[in-house]
Amino acid sequence: MKIIHILTRGEFNIFGFRNKDIRKFLPQKSSGQISRILKRLKLHGIIKKATQSYKYYLTRMGKEVVITAMKLKEFVIIPALNY
Repeated sequence: MKIIHILTRGEFNIFGFRNKDIRKFLPQKSSGQISRILKRLKLHGIIKKATQSYKYYLTRMGKEVVITAMKLKEFVIIPALNY
């Protein structure tokens, strides 16, 4: 779930993000682990790779998925843990 919060950062929405950028926020993960996460996100259509670059961007569907996941966490999952 932490990767979703990282992908919603404003700077990534404007400039895109690379494996190296994600590793700053997930220091416990190796470069290979981040690459596999990015590959899965790309296969599901949540992110797309910029041409002739190492940068990725959220797709329109990816933005909707991320927003929905954050809302589900905030309104459904977290309140259920308080009881």
